[in-house]
Amino acid sequence: MKINVVYESLFGNTAAVARAIGEACGTNNQVAVLSVDEALNALPFDADLLIVGAPTHAFGMTRVFTRMGASEEARKLGHKPTQGVRTLLKALPSVTQDDAAAFDTRIDKSWAGSAARGIARAMRRKGYRLAAEPEHFNVAAVQGPLAEGEIEHASEWARRVVGQMNTSD
Repeated sequence: MKINVVYESLFGNTAAVARAIGEACGTNNQVAVLSVDEALNALPFDADLLIVGAPTHAFGMTRVFTRMGASEEARKLGHKPTQGVRTLLKALPSVTQDDAAAFDTRIDKSWAGSAARGIARAMRRKGYRLAAEPEHFNVAAVQGPLAEGEIEHASEWARRVVGQMNTSD
């Protein structure tokens, strides 16, 4: 199975989750882990499963105004922020029932919102069929690090998603 894992990341937390997902999907599959920047250059995708993730900002997917300060702060800390996931979602061509999954990173608060739900909604509008419910991975603070156990959580989730795909064939 061909799998593309695409991520938006500012402080490296979402990128770390994406890499863990990619590694967990890698057994017996062809996996590419791509930043939004790389993914935009690789469209259209030739994949059986597209997994997209982003940080949660202001209760949902990042926006230009939520990324401004965060991008500047990330650069000061030595990170290279990617383009926003909204850019990717707009550029994705419509498909006919291709499989997808969505994830986000966020502070572990019930009021934090979810970028993953917005990503999933946008992907369904493009014709994707969700292989799993949107998943959330927690960060300890806005800039990170990831909360304890979240890399393992990402690996387990990825194996479940791929396992569901293999049993639905």
